[in-house]
Amino acid sequence: MDLFGKKELKRRIKELEKKIEELEKYRKRWEKEKKRYKKAVTEKQEAEKKINRMEDRIATLKDRLESRQRENSESYEREKIGVSRAYRYLKNLSKTEIGKNTLTSYKPPKKGLLKSGMSEIFLHEPLTIKSVFMTPLILEEQEFISDRFVTEHFLKKLDSRTLFVHFSAGGSGIGIFENREPFELSVIRSDIKSKHKKGGYSQKRFERLREQQIESHRDKVEEKMDLYLKKGFEQAVITGSEGKKSLKDKIDGDVVEVKTRQGNIVEKDDIVDSFESGMGLYHVRLGKERAEDMMSEILE
Repeated sequence: MDLFGKKELKRRIKELEKKIEELEKYRKRWEKEKKRYKKAVTEKQEAEKKINRMEDRIATLKDRLESRQRENSESYEREKIGVSRAYRYLKNLSKTEIGKNTLTSYKPPKKGLLKSGMSEIFLHEPLTIKSVFMTPLILEEQEFISDRFVTEHFLKKLDSRTLFVHFSAGGSGIGIFENREPFELSVIRSDIKSKHKKGGYSQKRFERLREQQIESHRDKVEEKMDLYLKKGFEQAVITGSEGKKSLKDKIDGDVVEVKTRQGNIVEKDDIVDSFESGMGLYHVRLGKERAEDMMSEILE
């Protein structure tokens, strides 16, 4: 994956260098064409202008390539980690005295320093840690400077009583989680045809039947969810396929959408796995320069 466009820049540089070689050949040919002097002079000047412009363009592209390579090495690496591992790490940080200039900054989605579209937790201590944790959960903007990382505010969010809904045609799950542990779980299964086979139903008839099966499954999920909506919760999280939109609309208040690696829900453990994946965090390790720039932006 060419995240920083390095391959495209290198390809463009080679194209421009090849054009320069062709123009150089043309300029050498001009030396032998004395009889067409006036026209050749004009063409020579135009060729030199093009060469100069292309050389400037190559220099610009090389600078941009070096800048992106430097950004790639000094900016950040990103990894997805499950909620349990992230929780243990952040909780340990909150218990450890690190240094008096330790900065913890919470940013809501629209004010994220990495423009990730998610809430961000920026952790900075010059000699130890320079990281950002990105979460789909909504966090309020606040900063703390102390002798440790102040992560309790986010840990409390993870521990909140959560309505978790995973919608997937044929196998969905609903659960209440408290302190990241399943409090009550329900699996909703339906028999839905997965693909059209030769013979039997026509393609259109098959698709019509499948849509009816999915709609019937969604009705079953909504019926079960109506019961869970009465159980009380502090936050609602929903994941799964596109069909979840109608379910989201039934929940009052803000509903956070997350991505999960879990597919169809077959048993209750699958709901727990979906929660673990969907509620997980993206961990970004920052390079020194990027971290210092972000800290300056926060404290200015």
